[in-house]
Amino acid sequence: MRKLKWLSAFFLALALSSCSAMSQNVRKEADPSISFDELKRNTEEYVGKTVILGGYILEVRNLPRKTQIVVLQTPLDFQDRPKERDESQGRFIVMYDGFLDPEIYAKDRMITVGGPVLGRETLIVDGYSYPTIAVKPVDIHLWVKERRQTVPFFPSPFYDPFFYDPFYPWPGPYRDPYYLRRPWLRRR
Repeated sequence: MRKLKWLSAFFLALALSSCSAMSQNVRKEADPSISFDELKRNTEEYVGKTVILGGYILEVRNLPRKTQIVVLQTPLDFQDRPKERDESQGRFIVMYDGFLDPEIYAKDRMITVGGPVLGRETLIVDGYSYPTIAVKPVDIHLWVKERRQTVPFFPSPFYDPFFYDPFYPWPGPYRDPYYLRRPWLRRR
């Protein structure tokens, strides 16, 4: 009985630890109690601290030695997957050293980033100076694009494709349910 408890506790811990999109190192270093709103208000206090943020990509700018990704922040669920856009509290910038292809990191893709806070940055959004934070990514998780699953047409289980109705286009001795909808077949 004791072995069963230890075994079930081990598998539960294994299952819960594999739910996150971020690596174990980033997960250990990050402080989950820091909210994005608190991070925006007191950025200087959190410079150098590891955070995990996520949201939707708005813009990718490739500069000579780095890539800047502007992200619309959203809260994260238990898997660190971004939630709905309506829950956003603002924007943040990801400063990646190197080149990221803008076709892969395209607009409206979901992204989760873990890394230290670099400091305060200012974005220009429609002529408005927008203060936000910058993060240097240690771990980036780009979520798979959601695809609509198409289900092939399955007729009713009572449909018989080999059934022949000799009275189909004309009203016969049996009531035709579609007869009333076809005005050109009505009797005068």
